Amino acid sequence: MLSKFKKTMIVVYMGKIPPYFQLWTKSCSYNEDYDFLFFTDQHIERESLPKNVLLHSITLDNVNERLGRMFGNDCKISSNYKLCDLRPLYGEIFSEELNGYDFWGHCDTDLIFGNISHFLTDDILSKYDKVLTLGHFTLYRNTDFVNSVYRTKDKRNRYKEMLATNNSCFFDEGIFNQIIPLYRKKKLFPVWLYDDRYNVNSIFADNNIPIYINFDIIADINYFEDNLQLCWGSCVDYRDSNSMHSVFCWEKGRLRRYYLNRGEVKNEEFMYIHLQKRSMENRITDVDSDKFFILKHSFEDHHEITTDFLKHSNVNVRSFKDIKKACMRKIKHNGHRMKVMLQRFFNK
Repeated sequence: MLSKFKKTMIVVYMGKIPPYFQLWTKSCSYNEDYDFLFFTDQHIERESLPKNVLLHSITLDNVNERLGRMFGNDCKISSNYKLCDLRPLYGEIFSEELNGYDFWGHCDTDLIFGNISHFLTDDILSKYDKVLTLGHFTLYRNTDFVNSVYRTKDKRNRYKEMLATNNSCFFDEGIFNQIIPLYRKKKLFPVWLYDDRYNVNSIFADNNIPIYINFDIIADINYFEDNLQLCWGSCVDYRDSNSMHSVFCWEKGRLRRYYLNRGEVKNEEFMYIHLQKRSMENRITDVDSDKFFILKHSFEDHHEITTDFLKHSNVNVRSFKDIKKACMRKIKHNGHRMKVMLQRFFNK
């Protein structure tokens, strides 16, 4: 059934195109009720893209020009990663390109999409102005009010803090008060070093604007682990009981994880898989294939899913060197968030 809402996702990507970009665009193509506006400084042949992936040329200087018209010429960013902080502002930054859309959103390119509308139905979109809470996929209702909520004045002027520094502030995602009961229900402790509440989610919540929250529909992979273990709401200590002896399968626009449960093959469907900071090799031999496997470090040709195949899939095998690297990533990752949190605490 066709959606009554016109929706688009915005991606602003500077630098070398990701190695499995073709698989990302293939998964986009099966979500025909979504457009994907892809802004980049790289040369891409338009003919190589699906009809719903719309290419726009842009540079960091062009982005700064748009910021200058909004906030004054002194407002500039100097790093590509800072674009993540700007995502909640895209409704205003790209207002011309968003004419005619009922919803806009932002997403990453290290995703493989399943069927988005199977999970984000028109009923959900009718009730919520902000849909989901993580930087790698969020939707906003395309109205002047919703697009400017981030500017809401409070004692901190959080968006001004974000624009005043070229450091990453994680403005596009994070924990907020209304989300805490969900963590408690899962028996998880929110990682305060990871999210410190000063983000666009908390601004929406403080203004009583409805947010749709559902972490169970996405396969957000824990990049501290070797195998494809899920996070839950960015909580990396989540215990994913189905991660061992499992494989993800993309087939004709649907994404499922197959796993062993007491010797039986079971499956569960997801809206997308997020392969954050994960080295992935594309070993698919048939580029036109409408199905493939996603293993822990590769994309593979599809074949029959058997018990024996799953027994040897997604096993968490790590050397001492791998463990050491994972620990260093955690220290660096949480250390930067601790620095941001302390800066905000002492600047109150």
